[in-house]
Amino acid sequence: MSSYSEHSCSSCDSDAESVSSSVLYVEQEPFVTFRNRVLDLALHKIWPDATADEITIERMIGGGFNRIIGLSRHTAQQPDNDIRYILRIPRDADQPLDSQVGTLRFLHERCNIPAPKVISFDHTDNNELNSRYMIQNRIPGETLLSSYPNLTHEERCRVARELGHVYSELLATKSATSTILVPPEEEDIRDPPIPQDIRKMLFDIFEGQKAAELEARPDSIIRPELLDQFCEMTSDLAEEGWFEDCQISLAHLDMEPRNILVNPTSDTELPIISAVLDWDSAIFAPQFMCCTPPLWLWAWSDYEEEDERTANDIPPTREGRQLKQLFEQAAGPRYIRLAYLPVYRFARQLVRFAVQGLLSNEDYNEAREMLREWEDFFYETCSDESSNNSDSEEDENSDAENEGTAEQDGTIITKAAEIYTTIQDYSTTTWSAEDATIRQDESTTAWQ
Repeated sequence: MSSYSEHSCSSCDSDAESVSSSVLYVEQEPFVTFRNRVLDLALHKIWPDATADEITIERMIGGGFNRIIGLSRHTAQQPDNDIRYILRIPRDADQPLDSQVGTLRFLHERCNIPAPKVISFDHTDNNELNSRYMIQNRIPGETLLSSYPNLTHEERCRVARELGHVYSELLATKSATSTILVPPEEEDIRDPPIPQDIRKMLFDIFEGQKAAELEARPDSIIRPELLDQFCEMTSDLAEEGWFEDCQISLAHLDMEPRNILVNPTSDTELPIISAVLDWDSAIFAPQFMCCTPPLWLWAWSDYEEEDERTANDIPPTREGRQLKQLFEQAAGPRYIRLAYLPVYRFARQLVRFAVQGLLSNEDYNEAREMLREWEDFFYETCSDESSNNSDSEEDENSDAENEGTAEQDGTIITKAAEIYTTIQDYSTTTWSAEDATIRQDESTTAWQ
């Protein structure tokens, strides 16, 4: 993920005032002179039959990974048919441009997910820009970050359904291995792949990171200790069976409103989501990685940071409950199991550390907090299972009595284990913590 959002630049058609990314990146050439290089590129490589006065070059807000510039051509012969592109120039010489190009081409060839299309690219610096670059089509629309609060409820419902289909498509796009690279074209990723040993994969990554750290800093203590604890947490997850029946799927690691474009129209037959942006960090990973709940969809907040621990909360409004239900119906039951079981929240955090590493003090603090919370959660879960096993005979005898009592009291009892694999109808049920029992009073419809 980029350090700065590219929500206004990756491919969006926005009339908002743009800001030069050179303000943030002082080592790059200022836009006022760099635009001349861009004009040369446009005249020689993109539109060799054009004149300079037909081409418009627009500075746009750049991201942590790419400098972004808008390009368009307007001709007198076709005044209503502007050609509009986005030019992306990697900031880092080590940034894998070929992988980014491959990912976008892969999406268009194999997936039913709206995304920018690669027009051309150059992975060398032997060009007018003296830099690698990629040109994409410019897709009309605004980011949900800026437009979602102003959408009607009907438009939000369309977003919920279509976004659910995006998540379902990610889960259906499988690979035999975890990688940041696009699989070979001859591999049919829709066939059931050979499951990868997720435990071994994570062990190899964390042990490799530890070895590299000790080679660079033999006296290092904190980072190696954290990596050892990551391995212990991996073992806990594997031994409890949470990696079983978990294939490898395509994951977008930054599915946030800033990276989703919408283009509302009066024709409800047309999609409202015009593109999903920022595929730079897309990977093939364990399926739970593409199941982070989009809490903003049904509980939008302009100021508060989202907390995945609230994913099982019932939306407080009827509109929010409807949005959540529409999204889940489209995403499917497999998504629901991998999204809402609390254990997979920890698994997602763990894999993110495997993918991104420990790069800052904030990462170290987050890792310590995750490990403390996991220890409490895992200990409590194991204690509950031990207690349940010892009292299983007593529980079986009491179930029949409780069932009769529930019918007499006029309540509906639902086990969370069933909830996590069932698409919810919020008029009759709700989410709850794992292994908890919830009741609804039929006379007041209040949840207890």
